Amino acid sequence: MPWPFLTADWNNLFLATYVVPPPLLEKRLPPGLRLDLRDRSGVRQPGGVRVLNTRVLGVGWPGYRHFGELNLRFYVRHGEERGVVFIREFVPQRLVAWLAQRLYNEPYLAAPVVAARLDLPDRLTMTTG
Repeated sequence: MPWPFLTADWNNLFLATYVVPPPLLEKRLPPGLRLDLRDRSGVRQPGGVRVLNTRVLGVGWPGYRHFGELNLRFYVRHGEERGVVFIREFVPQRLVAWLAQRLYNEPYLAAPVVAARLDLPDRLTMTTG
């Protein structure tokens, strides 16, 4: 079996869900999709994640294996199938953003992104930005 093109682990995923008026999201819908509404409201979700062990065709490239990512997304449906539309995705490496744009037509931009985890006795703190 050939190697998958891209593999990675998502670690310390953070999602914050909030509702927005559907007309704000409808103009970003790809053809054939409809909003996945909750209580007649659109759901928008910023998320942060630490991407680890990234490999392209089984090869881990130094400087590109571990990085933070921020994204803004909303949820859609195609019939009964559910999906997600990314409005914008931020990664710290220009090459990663460029490849995601060219190979997957994803709305990536290169920007300073840091993802950190702080374990304290009474809480866990995640920061991305």
